[in-house]
Amino acid sequence: MNAWDWLALAGVCAAGAVSPGPSLALVVRHAVDSPAAGLRCALAHALGVGCYAALAVTGVALVLAESALLGRTVAVLGGIWLLGLALRLWRSSAAWSPAAVSTNQALRDGLLMALVNPKVMLFFVAVFARFLPAGASPAEHAGIVLLVMLVDGGWYALVSLLLQRPGLFERLRRQAGLINRGSALILAGLAFSLWWGVLQ
Repeated sequence: MNAWDWLALAGVCAAGAVSPGPSLALVVRHAVDSPAAGLRCALAHALGVGCYAALAVTGVALVLAESALLGRTVAVLGGIWLLGLALRLWRSSAAWSPAAVSTNQALRDGLLMALVNPKVMLFFVAVFARFLPAGASPAEHAGIVLLVMLVDGGWYALVSLLLQRPGLFERLRRQAGLINRGSALILAGLAFSLWWGVLQ
């Protein structure tokens, strides 16, 4: 792989990461809980995205995309988790608390969001896999996976850190209930869209 190949892949990864969606909503929600929770969620999301990148570079992602049964199973289970997360956010108190989320919860939410988000799945199957150069070495494959994780984790970590600016953070704290409910609606909508896709 030459420098242009790496730049093209980095650009594709950046475009996929910065496009708004449920992953961004989840990171913002955790960042409102605490700076550490936002960063943990961001890094766990990068790990989940790295799993898809590993499947893509080995060609497994394209094989899995052809399995209708696997796709339906992931959609149903992912929808259940998303709806459960949405209900948890909706019921959460409007009063902000720095202890509102545990370390394990932030890590779990970030990882699972990456794994069940259809936007992420489609990106790696329909877009990312098409940009992979033919004949890349195992070391280059490892570098590609690392690049994906660095771009994704770097973007969401940056979002989380920017939200910690004193003036902005205080405003977000006062709107924690609204953020939770808005995030809940986004996640519930994603859950129902997954189930609707299964029924088609």
